[in-house]
Amino acid sequence: MTGDAVRIWSANLDEDTPLPTAWSRPTDLPEAAAMVTPLLAERLKRRRRLTRGLLAPLLGCPPDKVHWTHSLTGQPQMPDSTRAFSTSHCGNAWWMASAAVSALGIDVERVREIPDGEALARRFFHPNEQDSSWADPRTFLALWTAKEAVLKAEGCGIAAELAALDASAVLAGPGPWRLVSPSGRSWDVERVASPEDQVTTLAMPAQETHAGKVVPNVRWVTPTP
Repeated sequence: MTGDAVRIWSANLDEDTPLPTAWSRPTDLPEAAAMVTPLLAERLKRRRRLTRGLLAPLLGCPPDKVHWTHSLTGQPQMPDSTRAFSTSHCGNAWWMASAAVSALGIDVERVREIPDGEALARRFFHPNEQDSSWADPRTFLALWTAKEAVLKAEGCGIAAELAALDASAVLAGPGPWRLVSPSGRSWDVERVASPEDQVTTLAMPAQETHAGKVVPNVRWVTPTP
């Protein structure tokens, strides 16, 4: 895999496989303590450990030195790095993407019935997406994850911009798709090969170059920590 390729990882947050203690930091504990259940606390600690442990080799530093902050809209940022990364989780499903680009976004949702799908679609879908797509859960979630992935990459307020982002191209075929955010920035969006019960989507800056080359096609990686 070339240095400018996209790296994508997935993990089951409820696995009992121990992760190296070196992937932890003391700051994980107060965050975990704020979770409302022990299960959510353990999942948070595992997410933090996976993020550090998998980014560390790419950054060339020990896992406990991997540090990031969050923007006001929740976008993770590593000010001293040329890499961007994005994470997403739904239940016990966790995904992370990283590449040497200015920004990227990944989003996962569990496939499930959406009883309030029509109301959500009327509120959060663009007028061009109002074609009863909400009736099929997979189509609904394909639209939803595409929109969230773009807006997470853009670093803007997701709730405020969901309806303004036209992702109707997702309804036309399997992708990849070129979507334009409300700010006018273009994003290349692709479905990630996922387990049958998940819909996962990745967004990256359209035609962004690194080391004089267009970022190559995504390769999916699911490591065993």
